Amino acid sequence: MPNETFLLADDPGPTKQPHKSSQLEKLLTWLTRHWTKNTITLREIYDFGPRPRDRKRAIELTEILAKNGWIVPRKTWRRDRFEWEIIRGPTPLVLFLPKN
Repeated sequence: MPNETFLLADDPGPTKQPHKSSQLEKLLTWLTRHWTKNTITLREIYDFGPRPRDRKRAIELTEILAKNGWIVPRKTWRRDRFEWEIIRGPTPLVLFLPKN
């Protein structure tokens, strides 16, 4: 009896697609640690970025990053081209103040 598993009628079961949050973390890590340019295009994300390399998924993830302030959309010369500026935050500095 302890080894029985029950599926609810509404439960579709395990999904084969990775969670969006883990893909978001991978993309953000890749952008901040591995991408050396200050801007990035959608094509560069799904050509060189972390897997899965899907255009639709890349657009969804970049919209989330833009809402949270990690990237800023830039105006492009083509209406079907997407480009963003990567916002790299300042490295926190530790200030050593003399003791009084």
